[in-house]
Amino acid sequence: MLLGDIKKNNSKMNLGELKLDPIFRENSENALSKINALPFPNRRQEKWKYIKLSKFKKTKFHNDSKFALKTLKELNIPIGSENLIVIENGRLNKKLSNFSSIEGLELTNFSELKSDSLSYVNQYNEDYDHYFSYLNQYFLNDGLLIKISRNTKISSVLKIVNLSTSNNIFINSRLNVYMEEGATLKLNQFYASTNQFSNGVINQICEYDLKKSASLEVNKFQRLNNNNNLCSEFVKQEQSSSFIMNTFSLSGSLLRNDICVSVNGIDCRTELNGVFSPSSGEYMDQNTRVDHVFPDCKSYENYKGIVKSGGTGVFNGKVVVHKDAQRIEAFQKNNNVLLDDSAVVFSKPELEIYADDVKCSHGSTTGQFDEEALFYLRSRGMSRTKAIQMLIVGFINEVISKVEEQDYNSFILENILDY
Repeated sequence: MLLGDIKKNNSKMNLGELKLDPIFRENSENALSKINALPFPNRRQEKWKYIKLSKFKKTKFHNDSKFALKTLKELNIPIGSENLIVIENGRLNKKLSNFSSIEGLELTNFSELKSDSLSYVNQYNEDYDHYFSYLNQYFLNDGLLIKISRNTKISSVLKIVNLSTSNNIFINSRLNVYMEEGATLKLNQFYASTNQFSNGVINQICEYDLKKSASLEVNKFQRLNNNNNLCSEFVKQEQSSSFIMNTFSLSGSLLRNDICVSVNGIDCRTELNGVFSPSSGEYMDQNTRVDHVFPDCKSYENYKGIVKSGGTGVFNGKVVVHKDAQRIEAFQKNNNVLLDDSAVVFSKPELEIYADDVKCSHGSTTGQFDEEALFYLRSRGMSRTKAIQMLIVGFINEVISKVEEQDYNSFILENILDY
């Protein structure tokens, strides 16, 4: 069915070419009313203060989900060939995927879910309340549900590749990971495209639901070249659970990451790390929020920005310690290096504390590499470019070392040091 009910508004996106085939029809009416009522995100709204979305209004988007990629070698990313799921233009590409059954792990497309599983995904969270989340809900291409059964420890790494392989495509997809008590999983997510395609948008919502003593590590890699990625991630942690997310934003015309963590149990650990490295004309926006609702929990954030000539980076992090959430340890840090006078970064770390027995800190620094350090390295025979590259490696090493696989470390450095 072609779109016919969205009100025409010159201040919003051109959605006239998007086809509608809602998976959850009962939610579509609510999403449609919100799309019509909500303003398009703009810089007068605090949450979107630094972002420039004007080009989204000029592009005539479509959501035709035909497959175009013939081989994953075209991507030149270290994904291997096992435990691999490929989502191309919002839908599962079975030909490029290679996934063998793993005991205790259940993987199902939303479009294939039985009625008894709909409760895991067919819900609405008030945190989603913005224009792009309602577009996701209304135009959802498909989604993936991953369930890890009780006390199952998955030893192999699960890899998901999200692809944009058509010009001007607007992709709406979702990922739900449901981890029962004591479950363990490591997940590597890639958002990718090739130079052949441009102006595509991957608009994705991810939900991570961790029950008691569950442990989840997510490594996220974004290399989209001239395409865009809007990623909203919502995490719910119960007692004694552990959640780690490492985000590496390597290329993309516009990248926006929203990570919202609700710590809903005692003795939880939350760790958010990231490196973002925008080049000329690129915009990379990292937004985090951690809500400590229960006592005796720990959270750590460490984001590094390497902003190149003509690039724009944003870090906007917030930690909220709610009333009676005593003995919280929460630390937040954002350090940025500008490699050129035309590089721009905005940094806004925040703390809101409503309890009195806590250990919390936050800080931010922005500057350029020390000229004396550069002079020292150049006096040892290095070119200025090589000297800067060495300083970059030292600057981001504590973050990229969170990823244990050497292939991934080399992949990150190769992309960041290429300027």
